[in-house]
Amino acid sequence: MTEEINEKTMSVHREIAKIIGDFFSERLGDIKAIGFYRGVENDNMLKWLVTHIALGEVLMVKCTKELNIVFPQKHAGMEAFVYGTENFPNQPGGVMTLGRHNPNGDLIRIMDFSINNQPDCLYLDRYPHRVNILFDIAKGKSAGFDEIDTNEIAEFIKRGFIRKNGDELKLNIPTMTNEQYNKLKNMLDDMTTVIAEKTRETINIATDVLVQHAPVSLKKDAENLGGVTSAFSAVIPVNIMVDNGVLQQVAENAHPTTFIMLA
Repeated sequence: MTEEINEKTMSVHREIAKIIGDFFSERLGDIKAIGFYRGVENDNMLKWLVTHIALGEVLMVKCTKELNIVFPQKHAGMEAFVYGTENFPNQPGGVMTLGRHNPNGDLIRIMDFSINNQPDCLYLDRYPHRVNILFDIAKGKSAGFDEIDTNEIAEFIKRGFIRKNGDELKLNIPTMTNEQYNKLKNMLDDMTTVIAEKTRETINIATDVLVQHAPVSLKKDAENLGGVTSAFSAVIPVNIMVDNGVLQQVAENAHPTTFIMLA
């Protein structure tokens, strides 16, 4: 079924990829002018970051929240979908997302596309001390770390999250304020609204395919699952943009879709 969904939605994903590519051609300079362009030093890394933020806005805000997805109750009262997908040639890969706040309201957000190397989500999820180190360095801290944090920082440097400039620690991931993030989100608004409409098309197609194949007892679950699968299909326009050169694959220790927003 997944292969059928991908085939039937491919033309829409190509449209989404073109919309994002055209936006970069027209507005990349305007994005740089917002002033958060730190930690990344080339247009390709900035394009990856903006792609993450644009698709995240579409999937987490403009589409998913309006779907009213009802998760079935499974074992021990857990609400979840349990499903599998078949293997087929040219599978597009997947996407993982992670958002972590501290008590001050600072946020680190990640959208890992499988086309890019080791997922940042897996390295930072369930390790709040690592996230807190990144927040501290984002706010200018370079000294006074204990031994455990110092060892973590050495690993961060090895993995490319952090660089040393003399005695000063600097992040290799972008850092922005709430104000800068809102400026960027507003700049993306017209584009993400159009992409959201296109994404709804893919959700409708996916839902129709799933309902057609589902047994009668599971058709209601299939109706809800169509919206859930839309998040995973976000990787398809990204793959298209890599294939057509709008995005270029990054170095092994680069972090193109991770950023920090300070409260």
